[in-house]
Amino acid sequence: MRITSAFKLWMTALIMATLATSLTAQVTQRDVLYLKNGSVIRGAVLEQIPDKTVKIQTSDGSIFVFQMSEVERITKEGVPPPTAPTGELVAEPERQSGFFSLVAGGAMPVGPFAKKEDVDAGLAKFGFVAGAEYSYISSGGIYFAIGGSYIMNSVDEEAALKMFGGFSGMTADISSWTMIVPSISLGFGSTSSGVRFFFAGDFGYAICTTPEMKIDIMGMTFTQESSKGNAPAFGGRVGLQTAGGVTFMVRYLATKPKYEVNVSGTGSSSSSEAEQKQAVVLFTLGIGF
Repeated sequence: MRITSAFKLWMTALIMATLATSLTAQVTQRDVLYLKNGSVIRGAVLEQIPDKTVKIQTSDGSIFVFQMSEVERITKEGVPPPTAPTGELVAEPERQSGFFSLVAGGAMPVGPFAKKEDVDAGLAKFGFVAGAEYSYISSGGIYFAIGGSYIMNSVDEEAALKMFGGFSGMTADISSWTMIVPSISLGFGSTSSGVRFFFAGDFGYAICTTPEMKIDIMGMTFTQESSKGNAPAFGGRVGLQTAGGVTFMVRYLATKPKYEVNVSGTGSSSSSEAEQKQAVVLFTLGIGF
């Protein structure tokens, strides 16, 4: 009695294993028709009439009937493992929205600041800018930045000599214009996960220094001392920022400080006040952290 029960259990397990193997084979194999014209049709053969026709259904539900004279051979092959549905969403890594950046680039003087003649001329040449700032683009597309820039523009000495008369043998020793501008920017930016574009207005305060000028004319030296002038600064910026925090930006800044001008030479000196509009277009590259 015990032997009979054990035999039944053994037979049941064998049958179940056989059925499982058969089902697995059916699931993981498919029919393949190789046609004489070079085409290959994969699916499930629904009907085959020897020496006449064969009917096959492909995975998209289409049914084809071929004459056996068109068929080179019929085989079976394993079904590739299923892949993720094409409509499945893949989560992207979260993009950092705020960056602390080190910024550097060129400073092109514009307007009176770049002029080479008349009393309003700044005689400034193309210079450089360096600085640091923190910028942020919110999920709602608000762009915000706070930081500071150091801007330096050398002076066109040849134009300065012409302004002082351009006498033969005249020499000049002239330092540079400098500006330190802490500022805040507010505007709008795109919220894509890749490259983001932004534009904003700049509001700051410029701490400026005039160049010191020493002009030598036939042994006589005239000196214009360097002086400081402060004034509000305004402008704007437009640029793009990569997901890694690299920023390309074009920026305009303008200010108009008042200076005390002190000139001395040949045993005399004079002092006066003057305003100088200083405007620059900055082309910068920022590396974010």
